[in-house]
Amino acid sequence: MTKMVLFDIGKNLLFNAKNLLTYGANRWLNI
Repeated sequence: MTKMVLFDIGKNLLFNAKNLLTYGANRWLNI
């Protein structure tokens, strides 16, 4: 694997984690 591929995977994971956190926070606040 090249550095660019690993970088892309890491970026995608970070993006997904941020979306999940935002979604969870919104769900929690909107009870």
